[in-house]
Amino acid sequence: MTGSATGGMAAYLWRQGLVREAAYTVEQGHIMGRPGLVEVEVEGEGDTPTTVRIAGTAVTVLRGTITV
Repeated sequence: MTGSATGGMAAYLWRQGLVREAAYTVEQGHIMGRPGLVEVEVEGEGDTPTTVRIAGTAVTVLRGTITV
């Protein structure tokens, strides 16, 4: 999972009422042999997420250029 996917997942879990805490840590990458942690913080009004923050360390694994 990437940090971007973690943000989307956090909004979904909040909307569905599947998380009880506004701030938590997500573990990812164990199966790929690249374990990591993502800190998540969600703010919302009722079941509507209004702000999702993610934080953690990142490693560039690929660089490229696309010419259109």
